[in-house]
Formats: sequence, C-alpha cells, structure tokens
Amino acid sequence: MLSLMLWMALHDTPRVLAASAYTFHEDSAALHLDVKSLGRSNAWADLNGDRRVDVVAVSHDQGVAVFFQTADGLFQDVTKTCGARRRLPTYGVLLVDADNDGDRDIFLVHGGFVIDPVVNASARSLFLNDGTGRFSDATLASGLAGPGRGFGAVAVDYDRDGWLDLYFTGYDAPNVLFHNKGGGVFRDVTEDAGAGAQEGREGYSTSVVVLDYDRDGWDDLFVAQRDWPDAEHPLGNSVLLHNQGDGTFVNRAPAAGVQGYGGDFVATCGDYDGDGWPDLYVATFNWAPNGVPETSDSNRLYLNRRDGTFRDATAEAGVAYIGGTMGLASGDFDNDGWVDLYLGTGGPFALQQEEQILFHNEGNVHFVPVQEEAGVSHLGRGHGAVFVDFDEDGDLDLFHSLGGFYTADLERSALYRNSGGPAHWIAVELESTHCNRDGVGAVVEVTAQDRGWQQELRAGDGFGSMPPLRAWFGLGATAAIERVTVTWPCGERQSQERPGVDGVLHIQEQSARHSGTAATVLAVAAGRLEDGAVWLAWHDPFGDERAGAYAFTVERLDGAAFQVLRGSRHPDDGGSDHRLVDADAPRDRGVCYRVFTEPGLGVALIGEVAVAAWDAPSEALSLRVYPNPFREHLQVQYTLRAPASVTLAVYSVDGRLVRHLEWGEGSAGRHVAAWDGTDMAGARVAAGVYRLSLSTGRRVVTRPIVRHR
Repeated sequence: MLSLMLWMALHDTPRVLAASAYTFHEDSAALHLDVKSLGRSNAWADLNGDRRVDVVAVSHDQGVAVFFQTADGLFQDVTKTCGARRRLPTYGVLLVDADNDGDRDIFLVHGGFVIDPVVNASARSLFLNDGTGRFSDATLASGLAGPGRGFGAVAVDYDRDGWLDLYFTGYDAPNVLFHNKGGGVFRDVTEDAGAGAQEGREGYSTSVVVLDYDRDGWDDLFVAQRDWPDAEHPLGNSVLLHNQGDGTFVNRAPAAGVQGYGGDFVATCGDYDGDGWPDLYVATFNWAPNGVPETSDSNRLYLNRRDGTFRDATAEAGVAYIGGTMGLASGDFDNDGWVDLYLGTGGPFALQQEEQILFHNEGNVHFVPVQEEAGVSHLGRGHGAVFVDFDEDGDLDLFHSLGGFYTADLERSALYRNSGGPAHWIAVELESTHCNRDGVGAVVEVTAQDRGWQQELRAGDGFGSMPPLRAWFGLGATAAIERVTVTWPCGERQSQERPGVDGVLHIQEQSARHSGTAATVLAVAAGRLEDGAVWLAWHDPFGDERAGAYAFTVERLDGAAFQVLRGSRHPDDGGSDHRLVDADAPRDRGVCYRVFTEPGLGVALIGEVAVAAWDAPSEALSLRVYPNPFREHLQVQYTLRAPASVTLAVYSVDGRLVRHLEWGEGSAGRHVAAWDGTDMAGARVAAGVYRLSLSTGRRVVTRPIVRHR
C-alpha cells in the first residue's frame, strides 16, 4: 500500500467522477465467470458463431479456460470439450483468424517468468476453429512451435498481403516476427525484417502494441522491455519498430522519444487528446518487496506530436503512478468521447497489494482517478484487463484477470458490469473481402458536425490481452453522425453517410476501383507454383450463357499501385473456368490480385485474393491432379522425398475446409488419393473453383481445382 501513498502524494486532484454517472458492479459470480486462478490475461470474440461474445482466460497455474456465452447471458465453461486445452503457464492470448477462413482461432503464449525445461519447450500454441467453436491443435503444422518463454503477442498484417502475421514477445528469449505465408502457416522472418527487440541482444519483452504512429499506412510496433540501461545500451530497451513498407523495420524509439528508462513492463494505445493520432501510455513495474518501490520511475503518457515524435505529458495529464503496474486497458467507459485508462496493479510480494486505478479522461489532456466512485477499486494483484460490452447494452464493461505468482496469491477474476448512462455511442465492426477477414489494421473515422474521432482496429493490447475487434466510439451528447469512413489495411477508403447512433455498424469492404452488381461475385483462387510464379483461377457463373466475346481484367497490387496484367477477350466457346499465370510476380513479398469483367456485364468484381511471399523449396515435394476440371472424381498424386507428417485437404476459395483427404504420417515415395466431390458430411459440393492443399509442416503446395456442373 505504501507505493500507492507515494503515488497519491504526486497528485492534488479531487477524487470525483466528474460529470459521469457511470458506475460498475462486480458480477463475475452471478455470470459464472469467477475464475479462481493466478490470472494473467483474457481475450474476447464470438467463437461459435452465435453472435454472442465469448472469452478465453489464461493463467499461470491452470493454463487455458474457454467460456461460451449462452442465450441467457451467462457463461459456460467448455474448456474440456472444445479441444483447446493446454495445461502450461500461459501469459498471453489472441483470438484472431490465423487462416482467414472466417472464424477466430486461439493463439497462446506460454512461459512468462517460469524457468523450467519442460514448460520452456513450448513457447506458443495455435488452435484452429472449425467455425462451430471446436478446435484442433495446429501448433506443429503452422510452424509456430518452438522453445522459449514469453508474455504476449499481437496480430498485424505488417506487409499488407491480406494475411495476419504474429509478433511474439520473448522474456529472456528472442522476440519473433512470424510471417503468415497463407492458410495459417507461418515462417520466422525476424532477422530478415530487423524486428528483434534489440540489436544483438535478447531482452525481457513483456508487452507489444500496434500503432501507425506516423500515419504512413504501415503498422508499426512498440515493444515494452523490462531491462535496465547499461553502458552498452544507455538509453534503455523499449523499442519502436518503424515499418519501412518493404518488409523491414528500424528502431526509432530514441528519435521518437519513447525509449523509456529500461523498466517498462506494459503498454496500451489510444487517442487520449482527441487529435486523431495514436498516443501511448507505458507503465513501469517497480518491485516493492518491503512495500516501498525500488525506483522513482513513473508510468508515462506519450502524446503524438504528429511529426514522428512524442512528448511526455504525464505530469500535465495527471496520470503518473509509481508502483507495480502489470495490466493496462484503454476505452471510453462513460461514452463521453474521451478515452479513459485502467491500470491493473500489484506485485509478487506480500506487501505489494495495490489498489487498481481507473483514470477518467476529462478532456484537454486532464485525467482524474475515479476507481472508488466507479466501484472498481479492488485491492490485490491485477494483470490483463479488457473493456468489453459483453452484454450488448451500449456501454463498456470491464473484465480483469487477477492473481499473483505464488499459490497463496490465487484470486477470482472480476467482471465489472457498467450501469450505463445517457451518452450516445457507436461501435463499428468490419468485414474485409480481400484484406484480412476482420479488417485488423483498418482505421475507422467517425465525423460529426462539431467533432471527429479516429481509431485503428488492433488485435492485442496491454498485458497479453485482446478486446473484441470493434472500434468503439463514445459520442457524448452528439446524437447525429455525418459519416463513418474506413481506410482498409490494403489502402482503399470507403464511407457510409449518416449512420444511426447507439448501435453496432457492420461495414463490408467494397471495391472503390470498380462498381457493379455484387450479387454474382465469386472469389478467386491463387497460389504459388514451384518456381514462385503465381497462378490464378476463377469461375464465371454465366460463362456458358453469355453471347459474344467479353473481357476480363486482372490487376496486381504491388506496393501502393495496381498494375494491369491482362485485359483479354475470350471467344464464345471460352467456357466458364479461366486461369492465368503471373510469371513476373514478386517472390520476396506477398501480393494481392483482383479479377474484373467489363462494367455492364452484370458482374464487375469477380473476386480478390492475397498470395503470400514465396518460400523457396528446401525439399522435393510434387503434387499433380487430373482430370482438371473434373465432374465426378479427381485423382491426386503426390511424391515425398522423405517421410513427413502430411495433411491433404480441399478448401473453398475463401479458405473454408471442405474435405480432408489424407491426414497422418506419410512414407517417402509416391502416393495416390482421390476426391469424389463431396464435403465432410458426404454431400456433393457445388460447381466452382476449389483449392487442393498438401502440407508437410515445413512446406505447403496448393493447386486450383475446378468442378464442373
């Protein structure tokens, strides 16, 4: 408690809730969500497709706990039956669409403070969702398996190829940037990308947040590191990895003024001054074995100067704290239009139980602590915290994972239900059609007559946690919005005029390049050939019915501009199924493609697809299919040079699993399989383009296949 007294001595501000009437009531027991554990973090998303938000809570002692929200608003523990069980000390969790198939998968970070050869043999886990909330372990097949220990991670499409990549923070172990090659298969590109936490040195990274701090359209990474400065690194170790737009990063922390003191522990991001640019709040962790913090280092608020640098506004804003901050969350809990801050505090020592802090943002860069009046002043040890409107009543509730390091520090998690108030709000959910499915990295702008707001959709925040993928805007007394504008991760902008307030707005990506009837849009299949060239295949649903020749246009998004690859006419007997090979496709980075027909033909955009960078083959692996196109039966032949774990499966062009053909250990040599055109339930699939995928864990080979009527 002494550290809190030191913090209070820095402030002479009244502890009042200002104009806000919003208060919280702790409801975890009534909602069946009072998890007693050494809690670490939590993440929220709809996992089983019922449009209700679910939660995965992870802990030091119990590993993973999965809860589905039921129709009556309660939570049901499905950990033992959902397939996503891992009894390892788990510190971070993300619920993201790793394979871009339209549902949320579970990514876990293990180890934390634990030094144990068994625990440290598995630093990460990935469980893929089948769309119904049933999960399968894809850790080995995804390329994410490996030793180490870590605290957290974020998902970010750093190269804008349409696939979510992962950044893992290692603790006394390397940080790792995993590039998604497509379909949820990852490759470590840390060294090539220059994305390590510190040149030539392993750090103690505990938190990472994504922010495009210079608004250049490429997401950057701030990595909080808990390592004191020394003669070799006198400026401390927190890192601001600036994305250079070519797949590489450079550390700009010293130049930007956010390098810290070497004791940074956790970070969060928000537009705290309302100027439309992302700011940073970075917390230190002060050990206090005797109840007295070992240093006078305070948490810091960095406001974006909009020129690539930040200024320290901690004292001005009144958000200093000298103590054991272990969790952070940003959100407008009272919907007044200003982003507030919640601090999870405490430490591993008996005397280091601290009051959790809720800073209310009153505008004009001024905050006041209101945790007692708001009803969230828990005394204990807090880690991951998330603002989430779990009951869909128009205000942000608060879930906090609680618990320390030792068995005596077991605590029950807290779910604070917000009482609500009169202010207006709007939440925005995104659905992308050619970037990553959930629009992670998109920037959402809300414009009213007298004010505007801006927020980037981020996957991961604070201490290893993740709120729902919604952009949440408190509007205060503003009862009408002029427009909502989305800048999608691939760069295009889209606006919706005069949406209503006090509700959730769902925006699906539309092409600004072409217009036309969307009712007959089909997706495009694509992949890499053995030499790295890109193949594309698409099916025209009216190809057999069209009279006369007609044109297709294929465009490749290379960098920030589209290049037309082909505008070719097909004769009357050209058929419905078409294929193109792009021999000049870049090999070293992912690319996006679009296929169009001429406007006025009833179909403008046939489809859009992203193709990952080429991974040059390290082993012989061949895959042949015949006949292609086929009607009833497709023959598949593949050859393995060495024994390997094989997965042979058919997917739809939008990434959904259609049928597993083979799954298990394969011997060296030639193998033959077949597909009869049916799905997992035995029903015959519709005519169209599909994707055959052969994975050996180290390599993935795909082929487009077309089923005729």
